[in-house]
Amino acid sequence: MDKQMNSLKSINVPIPGYMTFEWWAVKFINTPHFQRLCDIKQLGTASYVFPGATHRRFEHSLGTAHLAYTLTKKLQEQLREKRQRLNEPRKRQRGSDNDKHTNHDDGSENDDERILNV
Repeated sequence: MDKQMNSLKSINVPIPGYMTFEWWAVKFINTPHFQRLCDIKQLGTASYVFPGATHRRFEHSLGTAHLAYTLTKKLQEQLREKRQRLNEPRKRQRGSDNDKHTNHDDGSENDDERILNV
């Protein structure tokens, strides 16, 4: 199982090219329910008018899964970067911490409001 968990599989689809999937996605792709998409045309009878329009639901679903995975990874990366920026020490802009505690009711912005953009 450990070897399987670390393995990736690349699949070549005509339009986007090679797409890489992790082991858990390959396991799902190999199920009978997903494999049956190989027999279903994505564009129905369009291939009678446009002979090159022959891709199947299987290829379409692989592309959609790949794009969703890529988007999710990008969002995770951006979130990680924002969290790191929030955890970096900030330069003091308004006096010492003691001044902030003393004047906490004077209507000036506090750290929570700055972080939450309130």
